[in-house]
Amino acid sequence: SYTPVGEKTDIKGVLIQAFDETYNNNIHNFNLSLMVGYHIYMILENESIYKQAKDEANIDGLTHAFNKKYLLNNLQTIFNNTYNYGSNLACVFVDIDYFKQVNDQHGHDIGDTILKTIATILKDNIRKSDFLIRYGGDEFVILLNSVSTEKLKDFSDKVNSLLKEQPITIQ
Repeated sequence: SYTPVGEKTDIKGVLIQAFDETYNNNIHNFNLSLMVGYHIYMILENESIYKQAKDEANIDGLTHAFNKKYLLNNLQTIFNNTYNYGSNLACVFVDIDYFKQVNDQHGHDIGDTILKTIATILKDNIRKSDFLIRYGGDEFVILLNSVSTEKLKDFSDKVNSLLKEQPITIQ
């Protein structure tokens, strides 16, 4: 027998039940199957809500980078992983010059556009093993795993160049 796992408009899956010949196909067993399916749905739904809340607590809503809270809560783990793998960790701090003046002169919507553009440039130039964190209003921290001093300098120069060259249209 098949029982949907979910509600009318939000089906998460199907509960497939196999019974032997002694199974009595009656309304009690049907209701029990529905109840089990609904409980599975609620577990999945709660897990989804929990993950979303956790993501929202750790992700900056504007730039979709990790936020300062994430950094503070996970920095020791990041350090431990780096040490355990015999690796190194580099930190790049990005601060946007004159950002307050842009916000004051052109408004916060323009400032938000600038932050999103910069975050996209930074995200597009780091690896999956690296971390982009929005540390403050116009400050970003980038943690780079397993990078040599030479590669760190190359990365910093490249990002600095990309940010200086990126035209941001203010209308």
